[in-house]
Amino acid sequence: VAIGCTTLAAFDLYESYIREHFPDRPVFVVKGDVAFKKRQNIVTEFDSTINGILICTQQSLSSSVNIPTCNGTSRRWSSSTSVSSVSIPKK
Repeated sequence: VAIGCTTLAAFDLYESYIREHFPDRPVFVVKGDVAFKKRQNIVTEFDSTINGILICTQQSLSSSVNIPTCNGTSRRWSSSTSVSSVSIPKK
């Protein structure tokens, strides 16, 4: 699962919630202050997991980032949650 947030407040909220409610799943986070090479490494590591959760800011990973294990995208805009997209992993 990949969650793209449009604000840092939403990012922090989702990271906290996911870590608390899914303690046994690996959580990967990418914000704009992460160097590009490190972002690539995080995405590669996330992509190699079976049940990883990637939380990122919209600015940190553009729509052109290829994550092969995520094939479906539910794009929803909600000003209350500030989440622009959630990608569903392939089965």
